Amino acid sequence: MAFSNSQERESSTLKKLQLLTTTAVAISGVITGFFSCQAERKSSKVLQDNQEYANALKFSEKIQGQLDNLVGDDSRKANMSLISLYKIAGNEDEKIILYNIAITSNDKAMKNTFLELISDEDKKIQ
Repeated sequence: MAFSNSQERESSTLKKLQLLTTTAVAISGVITGFFSCQAERKSSKVLQDNQEYANALKFSEKIQGQLDNLVGDDSRKANMSLISLYKIAGNEDEKIILYNIAITSNDKAMKNTFLELISDEDKKIQ
């Protein structure tokens, strides 16, 4: 009988140890998954930020290329440059940059052109 009680205790201890080990492995798996998910989100956010930065840089280079036309004396060239930049503007931030260029210029025709571009866009939305 003593031998049997000893085996039962060992068996009970082994079952408890198995349960404890299984629980520890499951918990560590959940924690690892959580941290992996967090790392993936941060990585995705960094990639998105880098892409936005690259797009903003490309757009600023396009503006730089058209700067002579935008601030020059030829109103037609300024308007054509503004229209072409507006058409390739990828988001509202880029359009706001163009808005600021148009508003701060001393060219009334450029201001009117920009207002017409906005008005045309509003008509398309409605």
